[in-house]
Amino acid sequence: IQLDDSFMVEAPFFPFQEELLGAEEMSVDGNWGVRYLFGAGTLDNLETVMDVISQAAADPDNFAGTLVDTSEPFMNHGANGSPSLILPDLPYHPDAVAAGLGGEDFILYGIGCMRIEEAGTYTIGVHSDDGFAFRVHGWTFTESFGGDGRDPRNGTIDPGSPDTIIHPSVTGDSNTRAVAANVQPGIYRIEFCWWERASGDHGEIYIAKGRFPNDGDTTEWLPIGSQEPGGIQLVTKEETVRITEINFNSATSELNISWESDLGFLYNIRGDSEPADAGDPRTWGVILENIEATPPINTRVIPINPGANPLSFFVVERFPKPPVTILAENFDDAAALPAGWVASTDGSGTVWEVGTPPGGGVGGGTAAPSAASSPLYCAGTNILGYYTENANVTLTSPSIYIPAGSGATLNFKQWIDTDLGLGSTPTPRDVGSVHILDADNSDTPIAGLEILDIEGNGSA
Repeated sequence: IQLDDSFMVEAPFFPFQEELLGAEEMSVDGNWGVRYLFGAGTLDNLETVMDVISQAAADPDNFAGTLVDTSEPFMNHGANGSPSLILPDLPYHPDAVAAGLGGEDFILYGIGCMRIEEAGTYTIGVHSDDGFAFRVHGWTFTESFGGDGRDPRNGTIDPGSPDTIIHPSVTGDSNTRAVAANVQPGIYRIEFCWWERASGDHGEIYIAKGRFPNDGDTTEWLPIGSQEPGGIQLVTKEETVRITEINFNSATSELNISWESDLGFLYNIRGDSEPADAGDPRTWGVILENIEATPPINTRVIPINPGANPLSFFVVERFPKPPVTILAENFDDAAALPAGWVASTDGSGTVWEVGTPPGGGVGGGTAAPSAASSPLYCAGTNILGYYTENANVTLTSPSIYIPAGSGATLNFKQWIDTDLGLGSTPTPRDVGSVHILDADNSDTPIAGLEILDIEGNGSA
């Protein structure tokens, strides 16, 4: 028997299983990254709007219109008195206004990462003039309500992608709610765009825990990004982990998971095979732990028994790698500079040396602390007395290696007693400084990492 036929698959409005880029770098500190787009032609429908957003994402430097990226606490813009639920409305960002934002044919495209703390059913609502689209990666919307009747697709679930709600036509108020059930705790990327064709403009997106087909069904609505109790907060994208590939090898009963990784972080893979009471993924059992980053992608293989566990959940979590000490010195091993430390002098009678400070402190007869920070010894200038006039001496540590893409923190203890240039006959101030040197470039000081004008009396 031979069957020949054809079928059509609806193309989703957002790129299938891909992030649609926007103001990524502005989505920080609990804010949306909001991209304003205007001057790119007449915006009659959602298809045109998504094309404009995609053009800007693909080549922002050569975008035909104007693009302004901003950071804003909510997606809730327009003039007060517009048909909005969440008030007061935010004004349009002054950077966009200064760049020429007008009252017609513009788009606001926001991205953020929502932190869901409690499992359950959630409803997201939108009011906009004109239409909109939003997508929550990892959610499946099962119901939608509202929408302008001029297009049967208005206020509906995207037939090509159940994580997306659309309102493709122009309207005075899109007035839509969408429900997703069985949402698990976690961090979810959200992308939301609305546009203005002409004659009035506003746009807002809000959320509440529960099933609410109408605005009046609850008083718990809050804008996404709200810091209020019960609000759904946004987190910086760097706190999330992007899974790039998951596949199951039935021949070996192995699950392959790949994700984007960064230096300076470790990763755990957690899992649960009881979907009815999976709960917060942060409480799931650890399957693999303390996985070192291998940028740009990490991959791990997990054995699975489909017969015993027909449905399993997995999550990749990341956390900062604990710092590693690459140089530590307390000068206590001997009353001399350790190997690799270099002291220079200018012949003025002041030298860097290691020894036991005699005490006395400021005004006590000697310029020295009562004891070293880690007894017995410390390094200092003229340990048993004062430094001399016009001295210019340095102490340099051994060179250390810091891997590319990582960072380092310098911690040190100091005790100082310097001439502040005061008195009846003022003299130049005496100051110290700390510099970070580039060992691969003839010990050239690295600009911007120096500590200057160390002066005064006391310890720190």
